[in-house]
This record gives sequence, structure tokens and C-alpha cells, in this order.
Amino acid sequence: MKSSLGLDDRFERFRTWMRRRDSLLRVLGYATAVVGIALAWLFFWAIFAPIGWFAQDGVTYLAAAERLNAGHGLYSLVPGDRLVAGFGTECCPFPLMSPPPIAVLWRPIALLGPEAALLIWDWVNAVSIVATVGLLMVRLPLATGIFTVLLSLPLAQETLLGNVNGILLVGVAAVWLLGRSGRFALAGAVIAVMAAVKLWPAVLIVWFVSQGHYRALKGFLAGALVMALTSLVGAGWMAHIDYLGTVIPATAGQAPLATMVRAATGIDVPWIGYAVLGAGMVEVWALRARPRVAWATVVLTMVFGSPVFHVGTLVLLFGALVPWAEPARIQVQSAATAMPDTEP
Repeated sequence: MKSSLGLDDRFERFRTWMRRRDSLLRVLGYATAVVGIALAWLFFWAIFAPIGWFAQDGVTYLAAAERLNAGHGLYSLVPGDRLVAGFGTECCPFPLMSPPPIAVLWRPIALLGPEAALLIWDWVNAVSIVATVGLLMVRLPLATGIFTVLLSLPLAQETLLGNVNGILLVGVAAVWLLGRSGRFALAGAVIAVMAAVKLWPAVLIVWFVSQGHYRALKGFLAGALVMALTSLVGAGWMAHIDYLGTVIPATAGQAPLATMVRAATGIDVPWIGYAVLGAGMVEVWALRARPRVAWATVVLTMVFGSPVFHVGTLVLLFGALVPWAEPARIQVQSAATAMPDTEP
């Protein structure tokens, strides 16, 4: 009896210590997040506000949709078209550097008028980032707090720039949750929608294939077909031909990873982004027995393997934390013990 009581006493003390440790880590995480938010606010007012970099990407999407609604070309301007900031510079040799679907999806939004359209779009993107990071903060305070500090500059840029990355961050989290719950086809379809807007999220499908969830690939192909048809109807065939002419200038001018490596080391490795993409996909396959780690790897590959890489893209790295934000019992049930989908 004494031995049993002693064991119970030690177990209770251990539980008390764990609760105190968790509380301490949570407080530390929240404090770290406050530092990160303060840094993001400072970066915005010190860097982006002076150059008027507010909702610029939203204006770019709005202008593209307005051109389509007016029957004008998507990747060139004619008199009367809305001017786009940066157009004609090295970073932006075309008035739109994204695939046509983003402009097609924007067409009904543009009909609301410039002020309402930009207000809705900017708020949706900002709320998407804040909500995703906030939910991660509740589940993983310390890790999310550290990420908030490290990614304070991307947060400052993306939260107020009106870029589609805010919605893509929600999409990354949604894809994991859909996969965890066994809705593989729907997860693949969501990846297809994201890839139609920004190409490089397509790499997420590699994780599902490596896990044996082949229905996700079917959903991806079906979603890609629907997006392609929607884009062709909404933008026309010539817009897609014109887009192909923007790919090489886009990858050469928008600060890809090779440019950053050259600036930091003086060494020119123009193919480094593609090397990261290839190596990352191989690593995802090698880590398939550890689904959460493989997911974090595929998110890193998606971000750093993109041929068009810029600071704001780093906000998507929060998506690597999503698998650890769920209760352990759900993680084990959904990732480690779930039967792979082997349907051919």
C-alpha cells in the first residue's frame, strides 16, 4: 500500500510539474509573439508605409480583372487601362505576373467597384493571416511566437499588401486538415485551385502521393481541369498564350532564391531553386514514414523551391506548423495509423 501511494504521489507531482512547465512555455510563447507583432508593426511603418506599399497587389489583381471585363489584353495595357505600380520595371515587366485564373476569379469582385473590391480583398487576406497565426498561437504558443519574430518582416508585408498569399496560407492549413480527416479528393481539389493561382502550391500533392493517398491526385486532376476550363472561358485562349511569355521574365526578375544567394555569397547558382524543388520532393518521399515531418518538408519545398521567391512568400512557412497544432491523439490516428488510400 505504501509503495502504491508513493507511486501515486510521484505521478501527481510529475503532472503538477508538467502543468507548470506548459504554463511557463505558453506565457513565454505569448511574450515572444508580442515582440514579433511589434517588429512587424515597426517594419510596416519604417519600410512599407513611406513608399505607399499598401494594397498594391490587390490593385494589380483589380486592374487585371478590369481589363478582362473591358475586353482588353491581360498582359498588356492600352490607353484607358488602370496603371499598375512597378509595371515596366525589372521586377514587373508585365502588368500581371500571375496566371490568368487570378484575374478571372477577380472579375465578379471588380464589378463591386474599386473601393469596395479592394476593401473586401485586403480584409479577407489580412484576416486570413491573422486568424491562421492566431489559431496556431493558441495551440503552439512557443513555436508560433518564435516564427512570428523570425517572420515579422513577411508578416508586415503580406498582411497589408493585399497579396493572395494570405488566402494560400489558409489553403495550406485546410489541405492538411482535409487530408487528416480522410477527404483526400477534396484536398487535391483545393491544391489545384491554389496551383491555378500561384503554380508552386502544386508540390503539396507530392505529400499525398508519398502517403499512398491516390484519391488526392484524382481530386487534383479534376480540380485542375475545372480551373483550366474556367480560366479559358473567363480570359480566353490568347491570355494563356501570352502568359507563357511572362514566365521567363518573371522567374528572372522577381528576386528568386538564386538572387538572394548571389547577394549573400557572391556565388551565382541560377538553378538553385529548381535543385531545392527536386531535393525537397525526394526528401518528402524519404520521410513518408513520418507524415508530420514530411508535411513540414513539403511546405519548405513549396516556399524555397519556387522560381519566383520573395520575402513575403515566407509567411507561408506558418503552414509547416499545422500538423503539430492538433491534439496528439488526432495526430496519431490520422497520420501514423491511418490506412493509406490505395485505390488505383
